[in-house]
Amino acid sequence: MKVLVALPSFNEAQNIVPLVTKILELSEQNYVVVVDDNSPDNTLQILEDAISRMPPKDHQRIHAIKR
Repeated sequence: MKVLVALPSFNEAQNIVPLVTKILELSEQNYVVVVDDNSPDNTLQILEDAISRMPPKDHQRIHAIKR
């Protein structure tokens, strides 16, 4: 069964990458959408940098939205 996890974020720079990574590790069927509320700590940029270093198969499983 596919699971979509929606994560609201604001000032989660220290937590976002470990959290998204753990969600993806739990199942190949897990997908993540991170909705960032214009975090001043660059949460979204940190996530996007981490995504670029992840295996290509994971790129399609993570979506980031800036509000």
